[in-house]
Amino acid sequence: MKGWLGNAFNWFFPLYCAGCGSEDWAICPACKKNIQQSGDECFGQEAVPAPFSELLDGLAALFVYEKRGVVAEALHLYKYSLIDDYGRELWQLWRNNLSQSLLMEIERNIDLISWIPLHPRKEKSRGFNQSAMLAVHLPTEKLKLPFLLRRRDTAAQMSLQRQQRLQNMQGAFVINNRLDAKTADLRGKSVLLVDDVVTTGATLGAAAAALKGAGAAAVFALVLARQKE
Repeated sequence: MKGWLGNAFNWFFPLYCAGCGSEDWAICPACKKNIQQSGDECFGQEAVPAPFSELLDGLAALFVYEKRGVVAEALHLYKYSLIDDYGRELWQLWRNNLSQSLLMEIERNIDLISWIPLHPRKEKSRGFNQSAMLAVHLPTEKLKLPFLLRRRDTAAQMSLQRQQRLQNMQGAFVINNRLDAKTADLRGKSVLLVDDVVTTGATLGAAAAALKGAGAAAVFALVLARQKE
């Protein structure tokens, strides 16, 4: 929030650290240092959750996703309380923790970049798509386009059990036919899918299935955080 409206909001609702609650920080320096790295810094097939190994050709994640952890709290405050400060901190963490080896993999092996779409009704009410924002802040000149549309407004994955998540996402995505046909030709291309959090992999798997159904030769995924069992 900017200008007098932002100042008024911060007066009544002061910013506090998503980790320790200290005022005037979205994420304080101490909590930033304590965010656990995932160790999945390259597009490893071994990191792909079962049963999606045939759909996803590799997965990379920057951080470990922990319920009520710093990343989880910052994402929640950004996505549901719509406080931009937390989004800015997350994009900074994203850019600062992308390894050179991962960026080199993107330059060598990726043709096109896309992201997990929200249902239009949800994106309109929220005003942004956090996964699209991650893609925007990815430091590469590769073409970034919304290749996918969400066909139906699925239930929030975090509220469901594993089997329910798999069923919830089946057929959830379709190819965006509003794009220029030549620009959006996926045949034989290697696509990078960006998302904020991966748990069971059901969302990424459903999106990868739609992309491969349209001719993509390979689909890799890059996420901000991964929930590990």
